[in-house]
Amino acid sequence: MKLWGIIRKNHKIIKDHVIEIEVPKGEVALVSGLEEICATFDLSVPVILTKHKDELKKFNRTVFRAHDFIEPVNFDSFEIEIYDIEKKK
Repeated sequence: MKLWGIIRKNHKIIKDHVIEIEVPKGEVALVSGLEEICATFDLSVPVILTKHKDELKKFNRTVFRAHDFIEPVNFDSFEIEIYDIEKKK
């Protein structure tokens, strides 16, 4: 499974990064993958709310806003998207 992290400012992608993770889809993937992507972007890990977990389960995607980070950030949103490597038949 792959995890795609996107940083947007003024509705434009300013940074993105894709990692491959070996954990089951869901909350575990969010936490372990999120830490790795945040380290790549030199960000603190955002606060993970129930809203983020629910969006991930329903849509395989969630969005963190600036107020989800404890430290100040200079972008509008940080998005995480999970998708399967194997194509469905």
